[in-house]
Amino acid sequence: MTNQRIMSSFLMVTIFLVSYFYLEPIFFQVLILIVGGILFFELSSLLKLKGLGLAVYWFFSVYPLTFFLGLECFSPYSISNYCGEHFGTPDWFRLLFGDWAGNSKYAVSNMMMFISLIVSMIFWFFLAPILIYTKKPLHYFLTPFYGFFLITPLIISIGQIYIWDKGYATVNHFPFSLLIIIMTIAVADISAYFVGKKFGVTKLAKSISPGKTIKGMFGGFVGVVLFAFIIDSFWQSPFVFADSILRDFGLLFSVTLALIIAVLSVYGDIFESLLKRKANVKDSGNIIPGHGGLLDRMDGYLPTFPILVLMFYIYSANVVGWSFSDIFIEGFMVLGWLAR
Repeated sequence: MTNQRIMSSFLMVTIFLVSYFYLEPIFFQVLILIVGGILFFELSSLLKLKGLGLAVYWFFSVYPLTFFLGLECFSPYSISNYCGEHFGTPDWFRLLFGDWAGNSKYAVSNMMMFISLIVSMIFWFFLAPILIYTKKPLHYFLTPFYGFFLITPLIISIGQIYIWDKGYATVNHFPFSLLIIIMTIAVADISAYFVGKKFGVTKLAKSISPGKTIKGMFGGFVGVVLFAFIIDSFWQSPFVFADSILRDFGLLFSVTLALIIAVLSVYGDIFESLLKRKANVKDSGNIIPGHGGLLDRMDGYLPTFPILVLMFYIYSANVVGWSFSDIFIEGFMVLGWLAR
């Protein structure tokens, strides 16, 4: 089992690093689409959806994702010339998105991304706490939309951070944000595991996730603080503008951001554990030898990435001076739903 876990981890890390650093952007987009598809499938299995509920689940989960990534990939103003040079703009793309998916595609993709982020924020800040408190995460009306609540914002957020990292947007910040966020979550998870195993006594959420302890959680916090010291010493924190006032806070900002990431990752882990407990399963799947399902490995990502991207947008709105309503107004104008 240990050898399987090591080999699986090595393979996953290698695939990510190669696609992140060395391949054309289209290959990373394909990778996150594959990851998204697996996450959608595993989540639908946990929810045990059938018939109309399953059809609604897949439609609301996949269409916004196709909308956002399709615009980024197949638009004539793509982040990569690879799609345009090798495939052009396919007929199905024009059928789905229309002729407006040209130089105005950023207005529409930004609007779709922002809608997804708002949905994610509402779920994690208001709905998920109630579901965790009542220990009733499944509701016949809500479950078909769980993919839209959980997975769609995650994949869109990862895609957006990747775009920022590669310099395809106007923002100017740390170019390895995606990598550092993933590493921070991993440090929090590993630190919590070893500290909890050695010193943990009091359970964090006994009826939901018996393996998690309060000391383990704080061990994860200590781990990410130390990691933040390292990152701040050698590089800088993610989401820092070159001319940002956040740069003046230095280490304080790095530690604060690391702790936010750690807290959100624990939050996502607990909620996914609740879903598995209600489904009466140990793992979300068995696609990763020695690890279980992909959702088991990425549960901490679910609230972390969307909320971080939303925080970045809130901050940039204050810096640049635009309002969130501008995103919707511009997007609706491009779609022809508002007069110019």
